[in-house]
Amino acid sequence: MCHYFFRCCTYIVNLSLKKAIAVLTAIVSVSLCSTSISAANAQIESIYRINQIKSDIIENTKAFIVDEKGNKIDVSVTDVEITEVNVPFVYKSTNSVTRAYTAKVKTSTDKYNSNGINAASSLSMTWIDGPGADNSITNLTGYWVVTSGTFQYGKIFWGSDNVSDSVYRDVGISFDEDINYTSTNTISGILTARSNAFIKNSSGMTLQFYTWVTPTIFD
Repeated sequence: MCHYFFRCCTYIVNLSLKKAIAVLTAIVSVSLCSTSISAANAQIESIYRINQIKSDIIENTKAFIVDEKGNKIDVSVTDVEITEVNVPFVYKSTNSVTRAYTAKVKTSTDKYNSNGINAASSLSMTWIDGPGADNSITNLTGYWVVTSGTFQYGKIFWGSDNVSDSVYRDVGISFDEDINYTSTNTISGILTARSNAFIKNSSGMTLQFYTWVTPTIFD
């Protein structure tokens, strides 16, 4: 009798364990599935956001040469790259999602070839897309390729709706400069950066090569 009772108890315990394991397995499976769906949704959102920013940069960027007479000659921007990068801990917000991006703009690989100079430019801006209008530029990187003419010096400028000619750094033919600038536009938090190369042509005249990066889409 005791032996039979013991077997019944063991059977019940085993059955209960199997049910418990089955329930736990189902919970884990649902959890893993939810995690996978969340990760996939986040990836889709990231791709969509990057494409949005790329379209915005293409629409708002510009590059041009100012010749010795003050005439502005447009230069084609043919390559725009957007990358989402890691947010430095100091910029992470507990109140809202904070993201960081780098936009790289390059002029035509055929270069600008006129007025005695042949040159191309690249300008990259890394910025923090913080809560509301709290957006910041953290880095400006770029270079110029001059195959005809003489590169004299470069300057980089940054600001909000526009750049101030009084806020700049002198740079060489290539540069990688950390910037700590927060937009003063309290409505949209717009950011702007510009690079200028001063290039002397074969006639001894100095021309300026301007390249702009202006993101306007933020969370």
